[in-house]
Amino acid sequence: MTGRLEGKVAIITGAAMGLGAADAELFASEGAQVVLTDIAEDKGQALADKLGGTFFKHDVTDEDRWIEIINETEKKYGRIDVLVNNAGIVKPGDPENQTTEEYRLTMSVHMDSTFFGCKYVIPVMAKTGGGSIVNMCSIASVQGESYVAAYCAAKGAIEAYSRAVAVHCGLAKNGVRCNTIHPSGIATPMVASVPALMEEKFGPSPVQEAPVDTNKVGEPMDIANAALYLASDESKFVNGAQIRVDNTMSVHMDSTFFGCKYVIPVMAKTGGGSIVNMCSIASVQGESYVAAYCAAKGAIEAYSRAVAVHCGLAKNGVRCNTIHPSGIATPMVASVPALMEEKFGPSPVQEAPVDTNKVGEPMDIANAALYLASDESKFVNGAQIRVDNAMSVVSGNMPE
Repeated sequence: MTGRLEGKVAIITGAAMGLGAADAELFASEGAQVVLTDIAEDKGQALADKLGGTFFKHDVTDEDRWIEIINETEKKYGRIDVLVNNAGIVKPGDPENQTTEEYRLTMSVHMDSTFFGCKYVIPVMAKTGGGSIVNMCSIASVQGESYVAAYCAAKGAIEAYSRAVAVHCGLAKNGVRCNTIHPSGIATPMVASVPALMEEKFGPSPVQEAPVDTNKVGEPMDIANAALYLASDESKFVNGAQIRVDNTMSVHMDSTFFGCKYVIPVMAKTGGGSIVNMCSIASVQGESYVAAYCAAKGAIEAYSRAVAVHCGLAKNGVRCNTIHPSGIATPMVASVPALMEEKFGPSPVQEAPVDTNKVGEPMDIANAALYLASDESKFVNGAQIRVDNAMSVVSGNMPE
């Protein structure tokens, strides 16, 4: 498949190297006009020249510079369709010895820049019918990593803020979506710098293990493929979601059990495969009118994590992930109102479970399944993809 971003304009921060460079290269190969920003001027300009894109020197903590870059990009290209807030730093430090200066710098580079980028790009995207904001998070936002305490805080802030952005844009009906990607250790210059920074901070033999297991390091393209999916129209019904690209690191448990019992050994014979288990937003939010369904989908969600961990420990190449749709235009969903009336009568207190103005299409789910089935997601294992247009991250239904 080519041209998945044809005609789109994408701004990528921290794009001179590492994850940002991989995003820029993949986006450009899929037809996007790429705008690269970074403080590394020589590398950033060279990559922009190679890709036929535009480069801006950019301190992402500078609000005025954000305004300038967004205005100049809109003036040059007439639109902005994608923003990838990728720029980041890491300053090792645990909760007791992380300095205030390190903490404030880390929060500024990560959270301030995400705040500025979202604030000023949303109205520009809305002018042309919407767009996609991809905020780079980390598994540090979902599990404890004491040796990078400020980094955990910053990524946690981005995760929570991204849900707020998703809900805001959903309520505004401006067509803008906001999702997060949560990598584990990826082979980038920033990650490569961590051992030396750890030694400088903690000494040559810190009690805390080094944060990167070199046997479990993903590639920048693993992240770029997730970013491409979220940037493209294939994910048009994905809003407020997290994609963990960490090969089960954030769901690891000591005990495992056999999962998807009969297909796993068959897949393992040929080097692995992908199991995609269909869940539902019913597994992450209360829906009292389908209690047994909620329980069943919750069981699938938890079991799928166990399968992912089992296969990771077995090193059999099999991955297992879940998709969590909201109401989708299918015969099963269409049958619900009649079943509700049969069960509760013509005027149940509980609202009907399907808002017909917010129903996705089967292809929205198929696109997510295609991504998980393909080798593009080879470092995604034990993850959830919520395809629900932010329904599971807002309290109650969005007003009309």
